[in-house]
Amino acid sequence: MKFVITFLVVFSVFNCFAQKNGLQITKYKNQHSKFIKEGSKIHVRSNGNAVKGRYTILTDSTILVQMDTIPLSQISALRFKTFPIQFGGASLLLAGSFLTAGGIYGIVALTEELAGLGFVAGLFLYSPLYVGGGLLAAGGVLMLVRGKKCSSAKWKYEIVRLAPGVDPG
Repeated sequence: MKFVITFLVVFSVFNCFAQKNGLQITKYKNQHSKFIKEGSKIHVRSNGNAVKGRYTILTDSTILVQMDTIPLSQISALRFKTFPIQFGGASLLLAGSFLTAGGIYGIVALTEELAGLGFVAGLFLYSPLYVGGGLLAAGGVLMLVRGKKCSSAKWKYEIVRLAPGVDPG
């Protein structure tokens, strides 16, 4: 047990002093910024071409995604997925699935009680559940699959090379 704790402490110390490079995107409107670590998967759209994959920093103004060299000034849109986005998407998917299942269960139960008239009444009574649940689930799937989009009209892209021990925020 002492070995595990010692290993975790040593690992966290080395992790704090590691050199972290990445892409900092800052919103023009309120100066809210996000940091995307080098090596993360991104989806870049530049000059009408879409490229996705892990990126590496070449210079202070260009990145390499797969085999394409992309200057930051030519990026028109950037998509990325972070843990909070994926967690939120999974939560929406789960909540929407439960709501949809509850709405369908309500229709079946009402149909069982009142026969044909119960089916029509169930469609109207439980429509907020199954329709709203379906929309929530679809939104969750989109968050899981696509991630967050940051267009160049609203976000400024810059490459950051951090000194050891500095937290990107």
